[in-house]
Amino acid sequence: MGYYTYFSMYDVSGPEEAVDEFDEFMENLDAIEEIVENNSEGLLFYKKWSFEELRELGDIFYYLRKIDCDTSKWYSFSEDMQKFSKLFPAVTIIIGGDGEESNDYWREKFLNGVSSRVNGVIVYPEFSF
Repeated sequence: MGYYTYFSMYDVSGPEEAVDEFDEFMENLDAIEEIVENNSEGLLFYKKWSFEELRELGDIFYYLRKIDCDTSKWYSFSEDMQKFSKLFPAVTIIIGGDGEESNDYWREKFLNGVSSRVNGVIVYPEFSF
């Protein structure tokens, strides 16, 4: 059992070079995860992060791949994303969640290890007559 949430990446912003670096990381998730899982420290081709920094991310690679494509039970979401956002200190990341219970909509913004979360609010327009 557990609570499923559909995670969506709403926005990634910041200096162009930093966002490009973020995009490149996301495009190479599988390769980076394989290096980390196989303890292939000598093969670490990835720029500025140490092997230890990437190992500390734990299971985040699995969950990052599920964003925008599948539901998951990601109970350590906020903590994991705070750690992850420290790898890209100039990049603002906004991720939203759509939980399996009604009215469970939210967005969380991450920047250099800090986050802020807001819950969605349903607003009905006025009737036409």
